[in-house]
Amino acid sequence: MTKKITHFGIVVNDADAACDLWCNSFGMKKAADMRIAEEGVRSVFISVDGTRDGMSTAAMEGASMQGQLDQASKPYSRRSGLPRRTPSPKE
Repeated sequence: MTKKITHFGIVVNDADAACDLWCNSFGMKKAADMRIAEEGVRSVFISVDGTRDGMSTAAMEGASMQGQLDQASKPYSRRSGLPRRTPSPKE
């Protein structure tokens, strides 16, 4: 049973650029920079207080993440697999 959520990950092309954006735009602070060599993934953790004690965001980059980026850019809903609704010109 899950007791609390400690972090969530966002797949990005450039973790350093994402970290800079979040820190400069929202006052967040870099908490950790981790590499998982076996998976080819780098995660930069960002939080309000610069620690991983509370909730943090992980900007995740790497070759294994590229498939997720490619999937996310397709015009289909991840949950249903149905095409996303395109707003009509009247909206």
